[in-house]
Amino acid sequence: MRWTRQVDGRGFGPQLHEVGPNLALSLGGVWTSLLDPATGTELWNDHEYPGAILAGDLIVLWKDGGTGGGRLGVLDPRTARPVWWHAARSVPIAATATGRHVQVISQDGTAVVHARDTGAKVLEVGGIPVGDGFDGRPVLSVAGDLAFVFGRGNVTALRLPMLDRLWTTRMGDATEVNRCGTRLCVTGSAGLTALDQQNGNVVWSGPAWVAWHNGLAASRSGQVAPLDPETGAVTGPEMSGWLAGGLLLRRSGEEHYVIDTVTGRIRGWQRAAGGWLRCTSTGTHLACPAGGDSVTVWRLS
Repeated sequence: MRWTRQVDGRGFGPQLHEVGPNLALSLGGVWTSLLDPATGTELWNDHEYPGAILAGDLIVLWKDGGTGGGRLGVLDPRTARPVWWHAARSVPIAATATGRHVQVISQDGTAVVHARDTGAKVLEVGGIPVGDGFDGRPVLSVAGDLAFVFGRGNVTALRLPMLDRLWTTRMGDATEVNRCGTRLCVTGSAGLTALDQQNGNVVWSGPAWVAWHNGLAASRSGQVAPLDPETGAVTGPEMSGWLAGGLLLRRSGEEHYVIDTVTGRIRGWQRAAGGWLRCTSTGTHLACPAGGDSVTVWRLS
């Protein structure tokens, strides 16, 4: 490990993104900060803009205007300054960004495509089933050119960048969607569920599995195993550990090791670290809940 930084996690699991040259840490959508990736020094936080949202390699801002809506903006992560502001009717609860656009989903179920550089409205769609976005649960997950909106008991697939609505399927609380073979693997309260990409139909489900990455699935009990994404069948021996993106987190005695799932290389280790249950990784950094309500961020070797 190169450096560590401990922050107040407020009881939420962390989200970690690389935004421009910096690192963005978000906690349940209620607190966001920019960190210097070389030292861990905080460069910016959202105290002035509560509820800032990670949007790919950008950060979406909101200024509440009372009953008349508010103002929506985008932060340039290189300068830590807003690039543009525009009037908006409803509070944003999720966002992502593509090459020339920023896609923002609001509390009222509308989604707007903005020009990335100017904020000009390109397209607006409505009627998207959404959750409230303020309970710390994820609202949006992106896998390639697809965006998945998590509503109350359902998942809606939209094609980026213009948010073409593909399908909505009923499902328990979902937290993440990843491509797995020809399927879409959804993790959430029901475990791991594989969906048909074309129509959202359930192909198989594995209640014991709660995380997926690159052919590996992790269970609540701390086991990791290779899985066939087409059938959900276990195809190799299980091992103790947890997944955080492309990293395998394993414990040996009092030492915790961070292992690259592709190369098998040890990326770092820590003695007497906290649990791995809700860790997240960018590949170069790792963030994990620590004792109490704190979160620890590591830079990996």
